Amino acid sequence: MKRKIINISVLIFLMSFIALGLIFVPKLKDRYANSEDLYPAIKINLVNGCGYQGVATNIAELLTNMSIDVVHISNARKFIYNETIIVVKKYDEDELSRLKKTTGIKNVIYAVNESFPVPFLIVIGKDYQTYFCKDVK
Repeated sequence: MKRKIINISVLIFLMSFIALGLIFVPKLKDRYANSEDLYPAIKINLVNGCGYQGVATNIAELLTNMSIDVVHISNARKFIYNETIIVVKKYDEDELSRLKKTTGIKNVIYAVNESFPVPFLIVIGKDYQTYFCKDVK
């Protein structure tokens, strides 16, 4: 009789454990489905190189939703950039790969300066709609 009670107790415990797993595991999967959420935001400066008014501000809002922290927005000295580029200021290949993957920007130049406040600049060129929302104007 004691053995039967123990077996039933163990069975109830196992069934409860399985039921809890079925409830909580999918929620954890959803929480970590986007692995980008596991990393800190990439810090950048955003430079308007195309000259279209308000583009940098609109793109900054979009990038914030992509786990990119826009620390500073400015205009280029001259609006001569046809292509959007990433300027690497602090060399970090992993972060650069994340930034390229997140934005889709392939053009990269290196102007390494370890004392620069952020690791990357994104210079917005006239092709910005290739990488960012078509509604940004």
